[in-house]
Amino acid sequence: MLEIAFPQGWFPPDAPSATLCYLVRQRQGWLLVDCGLKHHSCLDSLLQQLGALNISPRDIKWLLITHFHPDHFGLASELRALSDARIIMHRLDWEVLQLILKGAGGSSSETFNQWVTSVGVLPQELDTYNRALEFGTALFPLDAEPDLLLDGEDEPVGDTGLRAILTPGHTPGHVCIYDETNRLLFSGDHVLMGITSHITPGILSNDDQLGLYLEALKKVGALDVQMVLPAHESPFAHLSQRVGQLLEHHEKRLQQVLSPIRGHVLSARDIAAQVEWVVGFWEQMDSLNRLLAILETLAHLRLLQARGLVITEEKMGVPPKNRFLAPGEQPPPWAQRPQPSHPAAPTEEDFPSEEAIAEMNIPAGLAMIKVDPGSDAVIIALGTEILRINRYAQITQVIDQDTARSATNDLGMVANLKKAIEEKRRNYKAPLLEYAKRIDAAFTFITSPLEAADKTLRQKLIDYNQKIEAERQRI
Repeated sequence: MLEIAFPQGWFPPDAPSATLCYLVRQRQGWLLVDCGLKHHSCLDSLLQQLGALNISPRDIKWLLITHFHPDHFGLASELRALSDARIIMHRLDWEVLQLILKGAGGSSSETFNQWVTSVGVLPQELDTYNRALEFGTALFPLDAEPDLLLDGEDEPVGDTGLRAILTPGHTPGHVCIYDETNRLLFSGDHVLMGITSHITPGILSNDDQLGLYLEALKKVGALDVQMVLPAHESPFAHLSQRVGQLLEHHEKRLQQVLSPIRGHVLSARDIAAQVEWVVGFWEQMDSLNRLLAILETLAHLRLLQARGLVITEEKMGVPPKNRFLAPGEQPPPWAQRPQPSHPAAPTEEDFPSEEAIAEMNIPAGLAMIKVDPGSDAVIIALGTEILRINRYAQITQVIDQDTARSATNDLGMVANLKKAIEEKRRNYKAPLLEYAKRIDAAFTFITSPLEAADKTLRQKLIDYNQKIEAERQRI
């Protein structure tokens, strides 16, 4: 791990103090995850830490950027000049960055002013934002076009089986790097130990970025991970617990955003001023934090729109207004109702059929009995109890057979049965572990003779070659 500290005084005291970059050994050299801010002190720090590890910059063959923000991408040009490393980034982030860089200049300030004014920024605050825009664009690297643009949701990188997993939200093309062999997740800014990632609305699309972020959280939460290696703060081990905390945080924030517009028609700025923010009350926040709060509010409004709870009414010359959508009410023609681009809840077709399960020869007492698409869950019978497992195979609740029968027609009742969950879960681990041991034993039973036969054949081949060589030398 390389800790590339930010220059002193650049960011507020409560902000992260450094970018954590990671070296991953590959067959052909090293892969570096992120590289730090574009500043001479950051470059010096990077090179000094490489030298302490006896690693030359030319040993770095890949530079993988988790997302386009300058504290992750800033030194890309300098590092490529020193190492000839191939820069890897997701296409969705590169397109956003191209828009930012092409807009840098005289027209960019005017476009930016129009945009921030449209979301509720006051004219007297524009100077602060323009200075921030000028400062921010100067931090992006020049001549750092990626050598490889990722274009999918799960792609191999490097040469040892690492996987780049698309995790949008913080940026549209944010990726996490999963090392399945060593059970490591390089999480960038997607999952941090203590702070929550900032989520803004889509720049080049009308995507529900918060909805995509929550789906991506669940996706990484299902991975077998022993240690999370984030880009800020410090590494941590409790991924599933942290994912649960973040999901809960955003559900609470959604309610905070929804509450002011029950019976009122408000702009995103009006709503943001009534939300509880970590950095303090609205009256105590500086202009930049207010803009971030407005953008975060817009991202939550977009998800509430996608859920059919809020509509946004637009009129020329004034910031959009948001109001609660009553059940059964149809939105007016000028209302924005973006459709989420993330996958819908699973249906029965997303899970194995009963016939397919039967062919798996699962031991008696263990069989899937029902799918609950409304809650993204699979119901599995095991012995005298029933497990409720979500689509990412995490045990969430355990109920007995009688309760299950009474809840058959209303599986929503299952969510309220939480009192005995922890005790039931503990009691359930033993048979699961025993079943895993039986699988391992069966695998060993099958593979051991094959490995022995392979070893015998290899030895025979060696003996045969030795005899041939001896005969050749005798002749």
